[in-house]
Amino acid sequence: SYDMDEATRTYVALVENYIPEHEVQIIADNNYATLEFAETVGMGSITSLVEFEDGEEITTYTLYVTSETDVMTTYTVVVAQKSNNTNLTQVKVNDVTVPLIERTSQYRKSIDLLAERAKIEVTSEYPFATIKVGDEEIKTKSSGTVWVDLSLDQDEITVPVLVTAADGITIRTYNIVLTRVASAISGNIVTYNWAGKHVAFISVYKTSDS
Repeated sequence: SYDMDEATRTYVALVENYIPEHEVQIIADNNYATLEFAETVGMGSITSLVEFEDGEEITTYTLYVTSETDVMTTYTVVVAQKSNNTNLTQVKVNDVTVPLIERTSQYRKSIDLLAERAKIEVTSEYPFATIKVGDEEIKTKSSGTVWVDLSLDQDEITVPVLVTAADGITIRTYNIVLTRVASAISGNIVTYNWAGKHVAFISVYKTSDS
C-alpha cells in the first residue's frame, strides 16, 4: 500500500522491515509513456526490486515519466520500513522547547495563571510515526502543531501525547504537564519635581511565562 501527495507528486510506501528486497510495480495511465525508475526502463509499466542498505530505514527514488511528445514529469517514490521507532525529537509549548524527563516520559512547563489555551508542537524522530496530542491527531509527517484548550479549574494540566510507530504495533505515551503560575510583575518608578510639585511616572510590566 502507499500514500500519494498530489501537491508534491510524492508516493510513500511502507514495507515490512524483515524483508530484504521489495518489488515496486509502476503502471502508467498511458501505455506508450516511458518509465524510468531505479535503473529500470520500460514502456507503459515496469517492475523493479529495491533494497535497503545496512542500517537504512528510508530510501528515496526519482521516477521519470516521459510522454509520447517528450514531455517529462518527475515523481518522488519513498520506500520506508515499518519501523518501531516512537521517539520524539522535540516538544514545544508556546514556542518554547521543553526537555524530556526520560524516567517519567514527561515534559513539564509552567504557564500563565489565567491561560485558556496552549500551543503545542511535537516532532517525531521517525517521519512516518503517527502522533496524537490530546484528542487531536497530527496529520502532517514528522511534526505538527495543535492548540489545546485549558480548564481554568485545574492548576496542573496533563496533555497526553500518544506516538504509534509505523509498524502499527509499538506505542509510547508521553505526558506534557502544564503548571499554572502567577505572572511576575516588574517595573520602575521615575520621580522628579516640576513647578513645585512632586511628579512620579510608574511603569509596570508583565513578564511572559517561563
